[in-house]
Amino acid sequence: LSARCPVLHRAMLPLDKIKPFLRDGSVEKTPTPQNLYFLRSYKLNSLLTLNTAVKKFSRFKAAQGIKEYRLPITEDDQLQHKGPMEQAVLDLAITAFWGMARLGELTYNRDSGPLDHATSLLTSDVKFVSAAGKMKIKLALRYAKTCKPGKVQHIDLKALNNALCPVEAVKRQIEESKGHQSSLFGYFDPTGNRRHLTKSNVTKILTSVWRSGDYHGISGHSFRVGGASLRNAMGVSVTDICRLGRWVSECYKLYI
Repeated sequence: LSARCPVLHRAMLPLDKIKPFLRDGSVEKTPTPQNLYFLRSYKLNSLLTLNTAVKKFSRFKAAQGIKEYRLPITEDDQLQHKGPMEQAVLDLAITAFWGMARLGELTYNRDSGPLDHATSLLTSDVKFVSAAGKMKIKLALRYAKTCKPGKVQHIDLKALNNALCPVEAVKRQIEESKGHQSSLFGYFDPTGNRRHLTKSNVTKILTSVWRSGDYHGISGHSFRVGGASLRNAMGVSVTDICRLGRWVSECYKLYI
């Protein structure tokens, strides 16, 4: 009955709220009964989140002066093809989002030279764990904002089968470190010196990217906020969100 009654599907889905998501890029498309049946398996919050992502990408294409395009996006849309510093910032951003981390927890107070292990996230603070046949990573934090003296908090990262996999992001940075016990998020400059990502440098690069895409109201804290909001939209329990985000107060309510 459902497959033969698209009107029934339309009545159950607020299609007017997800119009950008229903398009094929800039091309208007009428959802088929099969499309509508598939969409009904998603929670409305998830559809709204995906719709927001498509709207942001549309603004990005408009900022480039591109009026006509099709989805899915290409590698040229996803990657800036910059140098090792920009790659390190990208990997840090991916980790911050999925790990619901503060930028200050993943960056360093100096851009070169020796680092204090007690207050810095090093390559030696990465632990690979295999669970149920899937790779996970734990990042040890000894200096987190809500971490008690002498205690260690962990950022848990799970492998994802896409270009924004946080496990692959961390693996890239470990490979970039070339076997040195040094900053997890850093790079080697043309002279061969190790450079560490500072919060100010990361923020400067991110702000430049957001400005070029005409994105407003975004800050470094948006990775932590966005990670919590996405999990909430996907139906993750508040208890698990607080555990993964290491919240010990009710300030998480500001994000979800």
